[in-house]
Amino acid sequence: MRLRPPQHPERVAIISIGLLIAVNLAWFGYRSQDTSTGSRDRPAAVSQVYPMEDAVARPQDTVGFDLQDKYHGVLELDRQRIPEDQYEGDAQVGQVFWRPGSGKEFQELPAGEHVATALFWDATKSEDEAREAHEIYSYTWHFSVG
Repeated sequence: MRLRPPQHPERVAIISIGLLIAVNLAWFGYRSQDTSTGSRDRPAAVSQVYPMEDAVARPQDTVGFDLQDKYHGVLELDRQRIPEDQYEGDAQVGQVFWRPGSGKEFQELPAGEHVATALFWDATKSEDEAREAHEIYSYTWHFSVG
């Protein structure tokens, strides 16, 4: 079978250019999408938060954060400080996790919007020393239970 030249070479050129532009736009879109799990404004000291920013959680899900090892922290949920004896995780390496349940601040998280705040400071200082030096930092994120 012999190939013959197209009857309308200008149409072929226009379609080829259009396909080339579409492929380039698709490639650019793929390369520029943000698939990271972190928030753009989350401080570097806060490695991860649970649940993620703006996520929908279940009533029994864990709430908390993971800090870089050189920080200690506490958790506030809906502007109420969660007692440290209810935490899970290893505070020595900056893990502050809390799960609602029997004998805790909440039996389960109520449906609706919630605000969680990580308060943290340099692990070489006590909370009182950090507060006195005005070196307590915070990160607040929102999530909902549905």
